[in-house]
Amino acid sequence: MASRKLDWRDGRLDKIIAVGIASRSHDLCDALVALKYANEAAAYPAMLQAVQRMARHLNMRYRWRAEQQLAAMSKRVLDYWLSDHCRACGGVGHQHVEGAPARHHRVCGVCLGTGRRERPWLGRKLPPRLGEQASDAAQAARRKRVVDIMIERKRHDQLLEQLDRAERDVASALTWAVRGRHTGRS
Repeated sequence: MASRKLDWRDGRLDKIIAVGIASRSHDLCDALVALKYANEAAAYPAMLQAVQRMARHLNMRYRWRAEQQLAAMSKRVLDYWLSDHCRACGGVGHQHVEGAPARHHRVCGVCLGTGRRERPWLGRKLPPRLGEQASDAAQAARRKRVVDIMIERKRHDQLLEQLDRAERDVASALTWAVRGRHTGRS
């Protein structure tokens, strides 16, 4: 294989072979490569179904009892995963100075240097604290809402972590396929 760089738009046969080899070991490979790397919008439904399967697996594994929320959670996580770059700095993590040839030394004030935008499921605010004169029932209801929000955040984060892990696995399989064919190993 002449190229070690995986640029899917040039249509080289070695890259197509690498995707084929990697897809044999990971069922998510075709949809992931088509959607994230080749930017084919037609692959979105297949990828969403794959993420929903992941969510159902996590739901059973961790006993979430969240069957009704899985579809919406899967869509939110997939949409974030596809476009997680900070819009203020473009994913660089530093302030952009117009006309400057290099990045600015100051950390981006929006993403705080991570280069990623805030996860949308974290935007749901916790209910405000109640005064001491509030009834025990109101205090208990607030505590239940806080716990529910924290559990929902944790579930979203677990699904995102699983999706990131799947992406790393696919990238690893693709890299192995490219290097294996390049060096003559299998």
